Amino acid sequence: MIGPSSSRDGGTRHSPTHHWPLALALLPAVLLCMAGPADAQQQIVRITSPEELHGDTLNGAQIAMEIPSWVDRFFSAGFNSAHVVLSGIPAGVNLSVSSANRGSNRRQGFIHLRYSGNFTTSWRLGIAIAGQAIGQPGNYFVGSLLVRPPTAAVTMSPSGATVSRPLSIVEGTRDVPYLLRLGQQPQGNVNVQIRTPSGSPVSTNPSGAIFNAANWNTARTVLVSAGEDANAAGETVRIRHFVQDAQSSNDYDPAPDAYLTVNVRDNDTPALWVSQRGAMTLTEGGSGTYTVRLSH
Repeated sequence: MIGPSSSRDGGTRHSPTHHWPLALALLPAVLLCMAGPADAQQQIVRITSPEELHGDTLNGAQIAMEIPSWVDRFFSAGFNSAHVVLSGIPAGVNLSVSSANRGSNRRQGFIHLRYSGNFTTSWRLGIAIAGQAIGQPGNYFVGSLLVRPPTAAVTMSPSGATVSRPLSIVEGTRDVPYLLRLGQQPQGNVNVQIRTPSGSPVSTNPSGAIFNAANWNTARTVLVSAGEDANAAGETVRIRHFVQDAQSSNDYDPAPDAYLTVNVRDNDTPALWVSQRGAMTLTEGGSGTYTVRLSH
């Protein structure tokens, strides 16, 4: 049995093992101070830019990070794409790190993304440093960035027209953008007109765009607005894009019309309207009437 024993002068002498429980309890904290955070998903690296990512510029996007000084020794062999772990990537999206490097200031790190695929809703990209790749346990949490979907785009060309994806808008919303562009350089001016169905709650600004041989590859932004209506139902509208042949270069005469689908989500909540306000009083054996109908 381990415990105190008597000394020759009559005092109490403690065995060195008497303090082991306390020493063992403090050991993890001591090791943590010596080695730095080693638990999975520790916040040791901070994203400095950008504040969010966008599908239009996701391929080739650069993310800058601030790296604490005590982490420097982990990167003695260099910082590369094998050190980075991405998470939260949705189905249909192919995203990877094409390269990673340290900046001229050793407190900076940069990663560059490679992207292909398609997505129509926002999601969050998680970024971490792979601990095992730098000789440490676990992954070190860097942070996450909101990734917004690519802007819907309509592309017109003599051989065909393409629409990247439908556009969604809530009733009563204004100025939701999409892009209008040409697919090949024209010989002269190309006048593209934009039309919405008669009586539609959807409108566009502008109602057309003129391209030429110099600016044909610069996309134009078209803003879509959806007005309020009295019903509680969503609807689908197709915006027509066509080349005004009389005011356009002959090489664009064969260009077919392009239709952008706009899904309008209603902001009215369906409800019941009841004609009776408050309690209805009836005598025994009597009857009464009230009306119930949909409010929209």
